Amino acid sequence: EDTGRRLADYARICRVPFEYEAFVFKGETLDLNDLNLQEDEVVVLNCSNRLQHVMDEIAGSTARETVLKNMRSINPKIFVLVEVNAGYNSPFFITRFKEALHHFSTIFDSLDNTMPKEDPDRFAIENKTLAHVIVGAVGCEGREMIERPEKCKQWESRVIKAGFKQLPVSSNIKTKMYNMLRSYHAEFGIIEEGNWLVSVWKGSAINAYSVWCPD
Repeated sequence: EDTGRRLADYARICRVPFEYEAFVFKGETLDLNDLNLQEDEVVVLNCSNRLQHVMDEIAGSTARETVLKNMRSINPKIFVLVEVNAGYNSPFFITRFKEALHHFSTIFDSLDNTMPKEDPDRFAIENKTLAHVIVGAVGCEGREMIERPEKCKQWESRVIKAGFKQLPVSSNIKTKMYNMLRSYHAEFGIIEEGNWLVSVWKGSAINAYSVWCPD
């Protein structure tokens, strides 16, 4: 809702007709009727850290492919995809544990350098968010796994297969993202992997950002 209000305010300044529709889907279910789409509308899809919770396989076909194809059927003008750039989704515990250890060590190191331990916001991040994610990543097996992130090149293959074409991120956006991250700490930064922007802490990847359009 906060995102919708900010976008609506910006659209009002630019005098652009705008409507924000937030929806939640579970698994591979996505009912396009919930969006109330109009023929003359320009649709932008923003999917941030959600696909990693969709199971890899359901009834012989991947649920992620189904979700992405449903998104493609909306025919959005722009599709923004943001996901954790990590690989702790392996069915093998040791591999998954090592990947999770590297990723969350990076996260906690960034917190140690940017937020005091007694900060209530940090307490909320660690105890309400990260603790849940870590348990979902290494404390569950098989279909009970909650966290199933993939690295950006794996997402790239999936999204292209669903019928999207990746677009380069504008230099203006790159600069704004870089400056925003550096305002928190000098060890934050951005690297480019093809057309992906990957936020990093001391060179270790955190999130991957991408922009797509129908192919």
